[in-house]
Amino acid sequence: RHTRCARWSRGLGYVYKRQTLRKTLKGLLTEIQITAAGIDPSARAERLSLENFSALARQMKKNG
Repeated sequence: RHTRCARWSRGLGYVYKRQTLRKTLKGLLTEIQITAAGIDPSARAERLSLENFSALARQMKKNG
């Protein structure tokens, strides 16, 4: 899971910038988990701040 998280964090903002987080994070976080991180699941990765990325990473770590 750590490897998947690292790969995701490196490429999310660039490779998947036109996809919604709901689609990009499918299989890693649910819509409920994205929302629990304080982020709208329909947001696009290109619009996220560093704080948003940190919140998503913490949510991934929290969920195992």
